Amino acid sequence: LSCAGLNIGLALMPGGTHNLFSNLMNSIFITLISAFLVKIMYSGRREMLHDRLVIEDQYEEIRKINEALHEAVMTDPLTGAHNRRYLEECVEPSLSREAARGSSVAGMMLDIDYFKIYNDTHGHQMGDRCLNYVARMMQEACGGEAEVIRYGGEEFFICILDCGRERAMRTAEQIRSRIEAHTDAEEGLQRATV
Repeated sequence: LSCAGLNIGLALMPGGTHNLFSNLMNSIFITLISAFLVKIMYSGRREMLHDRLVIEDQYEEIRKINEALHEAVMTDPLTGAHNRRYLEECVEPSLSREAARGSSVAGMMLDIDYFKIYNDTHGHQMGDRCLNYVARMMQEACGGEAEVIRYGGEEFFICILDCGRERAMRTAEQIRSRIEAHTDAEEGLQRATV
């Protein structure tokens, strides 16, 4: 549009009709240069937009990979529960905030009795299965209200924020009774198959 205006403007300039050919050649030359510059600018902007979209896609992919890596670093691969690193990096700061607000927090340690004997007698696969069952039962008993953390070996730590004594005792009893019920069922199954 500006090039068309320029072409008309050149013809209307003083002496434009006498220099019509040279004005027309100048107009065509300016139009071609303008078209070339517009094409270069358009291509540059298109490439910048493409590059920005590629960078945004790569950034999103890197962000997802970092989230997955962070989750893997904070999760015990055997039980799927959080691990001790998660306790140190995520739960401890939450405990400090809760303490500053004056909220009550429940912390429970669970240690599987005679686990080494069980593991040595029945093998590591059964020991791993036992750890998985215990972790799952703790998570089910807590109902998503608590952080279940494999502290190490056969030790687990359970942290419930904003939790009073009665609720903590109720949760502990739910965990204990679930594990006991599962143990009784396992023993009955083993006696039936022997």
